[in-house]
Amino acid sequence: MPDGATFYTASGSGTDSGTDSSVDTNSQLDNESVMIIPRKVRRVKTEQFLRTSVSEVDEVFLRDFRARLRYHFMSPCQKYSIRKRKPVKLIIQVLKVFLVTMQLCMFSEYQFGYRDFIDGNVQSFRRLFLLEWDAAFDDPVQKITRPYALYTRQDFLNHTSHVVDTYFGLEKVALGNYSYLSNHSVPPIQVCKNQFNVTHIGEDNVHYLNPKAIRKCFEITHSYFEEDGKTFNISDWGEQSGFTLDWSLVSSMRFKFSLVNQHITSLKTYFKPVCYRFDITTVYDNTRHTGKLSVHQEVAYDAADCVGALYEYTSYQLQYMVFQCVLDTFITSIAVLSIVLCFRSIHRSWLMYRFTQKVWLKVHSKGLEPADETKFFQLWYFIIIIGDGCLVAGSMMKILITFLLIEEYTMCALLLGTSTLIVWVGILKYLNYFPNYNTLLLTLRKSMPNVLRFLVCCLFIYFGFAFAGWAVFGPFHYKFRTFTSTMETMYSLINGDDMFATFAEMRDESTLVYLFNQIWLYIFIGLFIYCVLSLFIGIISETYEELREMRSNGGGGKQTELEAFLNQVSDDPQSTDYHSLRNYDDLSSCLCCLPENLTDMVIRF
Repeated sequence: MPDGATFYTASGSGTDSGTDSSVDTNSQLDNESVMIIPRKVRRVKTEQFLRTSVSEVDEVFLRDFRARLRYHFMSPCQKYSIRKRKPVKLIIQVLKVFLVTMQLCMFSEYQFGYRDFIDGNVQSFRRLFLLEWDAAFDDPVQKITRPYALYTRQDFLNHTSHVVDTYFGLEKVALGNYSYLSNHSVPPIQVCKNQFNVTHIGEDNVHYLNPKAIRKCFEITHSYFEEDGKTFNISDWGEQSGFTLDWSLVSSMRFKFSLVNQHITSLKTYFKPVCYRFDITTVYDNTRHTGKLSVHQEVAYDAADCVGALYEYTSYQLQYMVFQCVLDTFITSIAVLSIVLCFRSIHRSWLMYRFTQKVWLKVHSKGLEPADETKFFQLWYFIIIIGDGCLVAGSMMKILITFLLIEEYTMCALLLGTSTLIVWVGILKYLNYFPNYNTLLLTLRKSMPNVLRFLVCCLFIYFGFAFAGWAVFGPFHYKFRTFTSTMETMYSLINGDDMFATFAEMRDESTLVYLFNQIWLYIFIGLFIYCVLSLFIGIISETYEELREMRSNGGGGKQTELEAFLNQVSDDPQSTDYHSLRNYDDLSSCLCCLPENLTDMVIRF
């Protein structure tokens, strides 16, 4: 035993280890409950152990080290049985499940109302400003096969006239509570066109164009409608304003204006009505010069000052907002505490790993096996830290949204949704300690190497089919129009979705492409559904059967050196192996960052 090492027993007396009374001290350790083992004593004893040879190993210290290492890998319930140490991380994790779920439900209720309001306005704008618009044009398939477009000059004149007339006569047409940006006058419509510039004209009337398009903007003011009943005509307006159109040069046109609307849900709403500004742009796309003028509408929105009637907060609304702010602040503090505890656990695992590595080198003359090294580093802690970071950021954004300081609903929903997912999945970390509930995690963990190797081989085949399908079928099949849509179509085919439509909707303009399409589909579907998926499921099923067989035989497979070393300690919390840990005060763990002499002084006090 090292010189100067002192053990403090329950009576508070100390025994000097520099004399021959070390045997008596060991007997006291076995017969009396130890109040505390000072950090300095443990550190000196460990250093002397690492300086001795293998034949001179102190068995008392080795037994204590084995017990502490076994305690490090125990479940929270086992630790509580030994030291009556409350499982703080488990309690926080369970508390977060309820708090974060309640927070997400409250935010989602308001976000759904917000999204319904925005989507409803976008649909109204399309109905109001796009001539003969139908909801069928929103269908993703029809956007490709039958898009909303114009084909004649008269169609273009009628469409632009409809847009301008509806904007300036909005109060007589629209049912919505729309208003202009100004109460005093109607703001103008901004008309911009992008066209190529003719640099010069050569022989035989050949036009040389500048490939960089030039943008010119004009304004349509309300003064154009001074005569009652006058409708807009872009040709007449062009003669007055100097606006000309040459469809052989024009690549696109934009009609842009802004409107304001109030978001009023109901009289029982928890939030004050908010006004939003909508920047509406009608785009006429002629970039391909195919004779088909594609038309679509772009709507940008943001919170704005209300024009007209104003509403004040009620006392109930203020109380609800304060309650949400307090809840979000409390959840943020819980998440920060969880992050601190996870970093503390990672730090302790790292210290235990380094110490165990030194002991292993001393006892076995070699380091730990890779399988044993991974036991000290739990990926769960890093996953929980990521989830808590998202929770802190999402809660802070939610507070700002509650007080109408920002409008980042999508980002806030992404952060809160990710954190809620990780919080719920994080419960599996603690279920993993129970043999009856860890089947899923053990199966995934053991089968993951084989699954990854199998997927690497499959990806080469998958991408080969993807590039071939995109290049050959893209011009003839809307599902293969882009590489992303090709990947999505192939994934749907693997899961047996929409097979007939994929076969039937292939255009037969080219016999060669049609035959290649049939061969490609049959080979891909047969290979991936009947071979790849079956093998993939078989790998996981085989791993599950191995685990079930090992569990039924009462074994856990081949033990590593570290597992064999730890199994020499009993799992019984009342075992004498944990004698030195049973009354170990948690105060010393809180003083790990203090100087050693100060730590021992506080412990003695």
